[in-house]
Amino acid sequence: LYEHPEATPAELREAALTIARTVWNRWFAPVFGVRDSEILAIYSHMIAYGLYLPDYAIGHIIAFQVAGRLTQETFGAEVERMTRQGHVTPGVWIQGAVGGPVSAEALLAASRVALAAFTRVPA
Repeated sequence: LYEHPEATPAELREAALTIARTVWNRWFAPVFGVRDSEILAIYSHMIAYGLYLPDYAIGHIIAFQVAGRLTQETFGAEVERMTRQGHVTPGVWIQGAVGGPVSAEALLAASRVALAAFTRVPA
């Protein structure tokens, strides 16, 4: 889009499909044994709604925090507790759901545990 702002919708579609096939063939085809898949073009909505892209990373952080909490408690009761908070802001909700703000600390802690386990495994 930046290089060709005059592109028509059809040209944009074809470019997205070409990029999807190229990326698929380089990274996924060797693993799955299928070439020229266009499945990665499903993410073309990111072109139209780019402002929500940062939400992917934030969403993964929140999901990891929530998942960590769900492994510590009785699943059903914990999900019910989290969902009964009502109409609150996201910051208030995450505080009530996991006991703290949105933070990458849970991911970092899990990474440290994984790295420690990995370094203990004999080669």
